[in-house]
Amino acid sequence: MPIYMDRHNLPQVTAKDVAEAHAKDLQIQDQYGCRALTYWFDERRRTAFCLVEAPDEASVEAMHNHAHGLVPHQIIEVNPHLVESFLGRVTDPEIAKADNSSGLPAIQESAFRTLMLVTLKGAAVVLEKCNDANANKVINIATNQLRITTGRFDGTGVEHTGSCFLFSFVSPTKAITSAVEVQKSIAMHDISANALQLQIVLNAGMPVTKNKDLFGEALKVAKRLSVAANDGNILVTSSVKDWCRDEGLSLSKSRLPVKVISATDETFLNRLIAFMEQQYHHSELNIRLLTKAMHTSKSQLYRKMVSLTSLAPNDFIKEFRLQQALHLMEKGERHIAEVAYATGFTSSSYFSKCFQKRFGVLPSHYAILVA
Repeated sequence: MPIYMDRHNLPQVTAKDVAEAHAKDLQIQDQYGCRALTYWFDERRRTAFCLVEAPDEASVEAMHNHAHGLVPHQIIEVNPHLVESFLGRVTDPEIAKADNSSGLPAIQESAFRTLMLVTLKGAAVVLEKCNDANANKVINIATNQLRITTGRFDGTGVEHTGSCFLFSFVSPTKAITSAVEVQKSIAMHDISANALQLQIVLNAGMPVTKNKDLFGEALKVAKRLSVAANDGNILVTSSVKDWCRDEGLSLSKSRLPVKVISATDETFLNRLIAFMEQQYHHSELNIRLLTKAMHTSKSQLYRKMVSLTSLAPNDFIKEFRLQQALHLMEKGERHIAEVAYATGFTSSSYFSKCFQKRFGVLPSHYAILVA
């Protein structure tokens, strides 16, 4: 049976109220073919997230409505293994029972998490410079250091796709400390000498939003903001900065090697990448269309993009297309002409020239290396 997670916005309730509501769900769950597995409640943010095994979304909503009337604002289907990776559990935690009429534990555990998105940049160059054994050794050292160091700070590995790694942290302070230590560890092993760099973005968010994927909105923003995490720096969003302040860490006053992006710049980059995701495959895309989409002047766009990404608009468009080409080949696309046209290049020869200049290897050779 499918498993669902829902979100309740509860401005007037306490942990005791939520525990009693969960107990009422348990009492009538069989009537709706459901199984209320557990929940998370954040008293500060006044949000609760329930994990329910059910025939469908309608059954989850009907059970809650009958049991206590606290109808969820959003429901998504989830993979229980991902839930455990992100949140650490899929059943009730072993905690002392609270003083409430249900006799059940009153869980006060937030589902808010800091996500660390790590991308291994320069893998194409490493594969070209080294033989297969040495290339794999360099990449494996980076991967192992990443997993070991994040584990020391209670980071949980969520997924690994291609050259991207995702980790979940309960504490934003530990997430930032982990990111800094990861970069130090990579420097100690002199991995950067092989042109391999770690691009790290930290963002925070809730598991259920309008996005249909678990932590989908927070992850989507992290991926989009990665364009500003250049030169091996650590990019931190405003939400992580604010949460760190709640834990007593002021990033603006610290000497930690992180780059905090403002909410305004975050919105700008989010809009920019959203537009690029829709338009990069069109060969007609240029600075004029980009200026129009971003509702700004050419000079303002130029200054903003250079400031945030270190790239002029035309260079940014080319870089975005080349990164999409990398992803296509890493997913198994071997026909270079198809990759070229799918990413907005007007010819396969021009694409090959740009690709080799950027990564130091012909796309036809890279496709074989990653096969």
